[in-house]
Amino acid sequence: IDGQIVNYPVVESIQKNHICHIVRAPASINNKLVKKALELATKAVETIDGIGTIGVEMFCTKDNKIILNEMAPRVHNSGHYTIEACECSQFENHVRAILGLPLGSTRMITPAAVMINLLGEKEG
Repeated sequence: IDGQIVNYPVVESIQKNHICHIVRAPASINNKLVKKALELATKAVETIDGIGTIGVEMFCTKDNKIILNEMAPRVHNSGHYTIEACECSQFENHVRAILGLPLGSTRMITPAAVMINLLGEKEG
């Protein structure tokens, strides 16, 4: 609403059968790649005049190019770790953004965090 944009730490997402299985925060990439990823995410959100939490998924190629894959305009399972590991969770900041309140700090309060996506199994 008022144009504030904050970024959570860049994370690594490990897929299993095309579904997010594990998220590691922060990503184990160099600072130059982190900076590129954050700049690309910010520019992408500015381009669509995004409001609220937006998950921005990217790929890092073997030759260290960052490629934007998709944007999810919602809280995202890759950010669930923020509940315990960051000063302000993605959920709280989503509500703050849509209400026009100042956004909270996205700083991690733990050295690292891991989220494992637990899924139920279908019967029949």
